[in-house]
Amino acid sequence: MGKIDTLNGFIQECKEALSTNSIPTGLAYRIIAAYGSEIKDMIPRLANYNSNSPSYIEKLMVKLINYKDNIEMEEVRELRELEKLKLQSAINITNNNNSNANINISVSLVSTIKHLQTLPSSVINDKEKEELEDKLTVLQAALDNRDCDKVKSKLTNILKYIGDKSIDVIITLLPYLGTIANSLGGQG
Repeated sequence: MGKIDTLNGFIQECKEALSTNSIPTGLAYRIIAAYGSEIKDMIPRLANYNSNSPSYIEKLMVKLINYKDNIEMEEVRELRELEKLKLQSAINITNNNNSNANINISVSLVSTIKHLQTLPSSVINDKEKEELEDKLTVLQAALDNRDCDKVKSKLTNILKYIGDKSIDVIITLLPYLGTIANSLGGQG
């Protein structure tokens, strides 16, 4: 039997005592023993009443009803807070997962472009480097927009483009392109 059930039992006893105008011996004592320390100012506020009088029982009943309402409101508030925390937690986990994936790929794009820039002109000229950077940036944008068909198309285009370049260019781009191909894994 929970606290609400116990409170309802005492409230019902008070109602029956008031309706029959017959107050059971010890009713007030049992209520005060059960809730006197939990309900603020219960004992001092009732000190001026005879514990067997209807007005005393009525005051006790009102305090019990108020206390029960407060408990129920607190339970509702706690449930709402819990649901809110669960929702925030789910959103944070989703955001963290998405953000981490995008950040890792973005960092990989930046490092790939930096590495591409370090290749000598004898391997790939500046115009080709710039063209490749543009293609990689467009690929990243398609990936950020989660457009699988466009990502596959751009990835194929880049692979064809670097196919006739030096092995150094392929080695430079392969980790990044592999990461993107891996992220497409089971999609589309």
